Amino acid sequence: MRQWQAVALTALSAVFVPHLAGAASGDADAEVDVYEAIEMALGSNIDLKKSATSVETSEISVSTSKSAFMPMIQASLGPSMQLGKHLDQATGEYVGVLGGSFSLGIGLGITVFDGLASWRLLERSKLGLEASKLTLTRAQQETVYATVSAYVGVLDAREMVVVGEENLASQEKMLELVRARKEAGKALLPDVLKQQAEVEKARLALMQARSRIDMALLDLRHVIGLDQGAEISVVPLGVPDDAGELLG
Repeated sequence: MRQWQAVALTALSAVFVPHLAGAASGDADAEVDVYEAIEMALGSNIDLKKSATSVETSEISVSTSKSAFMPMIQASLGPSMQLGKHLDQATGEYVGVLGGSFSLGIGLGITVFDGLASWRLLERSKLGLEASKLTLTRAQQETVYATVSAYVGVLDAREMVVVGEENLASQEKMLELVRARKEAGKALLPDVLKQQAEVEKARLALMQARSRIDMALLDLRHVIGLDQGAEISVVPLGVPDDAGELLG
């Protein structure tokens, strides 16, 4: 179980558990559960990528600072060549001379004391690395919570549509009943008009609920890095077997 999954379960225990029993089925789009949504969000978030790069840079800085305490070894290899002429005593003539040589040098040095400059640089590098790691962890947590919030927002909006459909059906049945009562002389025209207003009110609420689904899906696509035209359908999530240990 990854660290972000523990964070996700903590968030789910607070806001998502009421949705685990089930919800209305969506269209036949690409189905994504909350863990898949989190994986997608973590993989596409630009701030997370910047934070991860900052951690890598800080790790390099620490390694470079540590190298100041290591011995310095220097080696040199130098070839030389001589070309000239000299007088041959036996023949009395000048003859050409070609000669060469190589020189090899190795040196070992170590800094005994530099006024604690290397130590201070190493400590600053370590603090920078810890700060980068904390920033990355915080960015991961924020991404997880934002994804869970957007995911639950879609489920909430979808459930409100179901409630709106049931309410509209109930109000229409009530309108039929009031009309029947009016025809039987047990209700007046104002009663019918009042119930018609309730039906229109329920119909408007249903339209608004359906609009909220589109807005919630728009928000979820943005969080997990999908194109706004991509089809997506969220599904209820069953708590994994080790959820009790993580939440307990």
